Amino acid sequence: MIIAKEVSNVQSWGNSTAFRLPKQLANLLEFHPNDKIHFQVEMDKSGRKRLIVDKIQEVQTIHDLFSDYKGSSFQAEIVEFEPKGNELW
Repeated sequence: MIIAKEVSNVQSWGNSTAFRLPKQLANLLEFHPNDKIHFQVEMDKSGRKRLIVDKIQEVQTIHDLFSDYKGSSFQAEIVEFEPKGNELW
């Protein structure tokens, strides 16, 4: 289902090739400057290639990191160390 359409030109940008994302699409996708994005290229049965761009969601908490963990829980003992050199603690 298409929810937006825009046109942009592919241009040179230094040694790279780039296109600008129109503000309306950036707002719709909730893209902001310095967001990290993931590119993926798909090819359909007819050989047509399609670029897919996804915003990478930053992990915020330890719970986010392990939200899909299916293994057993474990216990660990906290060990404190004394500084040996010029470490800042």
